[in-house]
Amino acid sequence: ELVTPYIPDGCIHNFYTYNLLLPALWKGALRDKLVELLAKEYGVGHAIHYLPCYHWKWLREHGYSGKSTPVADSICYRSFCPSLHSLMTKYDIRYIASAIKATIQRIRKEVEI
Repeated sequence: ELVTPYIPDGCIHNFYTYNLLLPALWKGALRDKLVELLAKEYGVGHAIHYLPCYHWKWLREHGYSGKSTPVADSICYRSFCPSLHSLMTKYDIRYIASAIKATIQRIRKEVEI
């Protein structure tokens, strides 16, 4: 259900961004609830990287609304990047992974997904 970045064989991820993609049903409010609970209950921060270009001020000022980019919209509002970095220990990474898993399970029970 949660899509992780593809890392080709023989490569090492630098964890600059490790964007996770949630299923379509999690678009928007459920994704927002997930990251809010991760921060509040586990101290796990996040970022939303790579907003669709129509979020850029210059394009909005020139009338571009983004209505022709439904795929970018969907991905943007389903993705999040937990705060990771290359100096984290395996324990830190397991903690974050466990927090994400537990929070997804909690939300699924609450909203009966």
